[in-house]
Amino acid sequence: MKILLLFFVSSFLFSQPVSQTKIDCIKDDFCKHGMSGIYGNTDDRSLVKNAEYQKHFSPIGKIYRRNGNVHSSCTGTIFKISPEHPSQYVITAAHCLFDHGLNDMAEPHNIEFIPNFGMIGMSFHIYKAEKIFFDQDYLDSLQKHRRSIPTADWAVIKLRSIVSETKNYATLKPVLSASANRIVSLGYPGYQNYRYVEARRLYKSEGLALCSPEVKLLKLSSEMTPGQSGGPVLLESELRRNKLTIIGLNSLTSKYENLITEIPDEDFNSALTISKKVFTNISNWIKSEEI
Repeated sequence: MKILLLFFVSSFLFSQPVSQTKIDCIKDDFCKHGMSGIYGNTDDRSLVKNAEYQKHFSPIGKIYRRNGNVHSSCTGTIFKISPEHPSQYVITAAHCLFDHGLNDMAEPHNIEFIPNFGMIGMSFHIYKAEKIFFDQDYLDSLQKHRRSIPTADWAVIKLRSIVSETKNYATLKPVLSASANRIVSLGYPGYQNYRYVEARRLYKSEGLALCSPEVKLLKLSSEMTPGQSGGPVLLESELRRNKLTIIGLNSLTSKYENLITEIPDEDFNSALTISKKVFTNISNWIKSEEI
């Protein structure tokens, strides 16, 4: 299955003409890195507009991690383990919350979640974090070995107050068997179509996810670039029923480098798998918070 998908993607990539915009991007290291995870010469991600956001994606927002005048941004999603829990928990990637200056996870008061961000004409409120929860092995590896563990790259933010902008929420679905699924992944990219867009708008990409509880990382044919980290990988079949079912979190862009490096690489973009272990750890922590 992976071989067939690779053949399809490779055939599509090499049939596309190289745009001048991409040629200019190749010469700029920031742009070159910012567009890693786009497979061809054109960016196939599409802008999420207000109507679609309000119908499907209102639990998704932007995450800011601040340190003085310096900040970084990622993507997060309001989710619930149980319907009676408050809309107060946001799931994202752990690396989004790691402060390299401190060599530690960021202090909660420096973390913000902003729903409705980038939606034209829609007001938004900034929600401050109360506390964060993550896999301690992820932090230990970074502090002791300066290496992250992609399979532990998840974190949950508990906000100080309940998010009032949306009544909708996502759920987590652990991957229990090997399968290929149609998915939609979303996030706030820093670069789009080989241009710097400052992570101001939400974009989506459709594709396939090769899932397995043994592998721990989803292999994605959907396109993704820095800034989309922590964004949800959603089951398309559930989305058609207006349900946001997360099976993974955007994590690593492909080494394909948009063909910028011109070095063939069979890897897809990768996402953390919501495994049974990840689901259980998150579920137990939230339940302990809600006692």
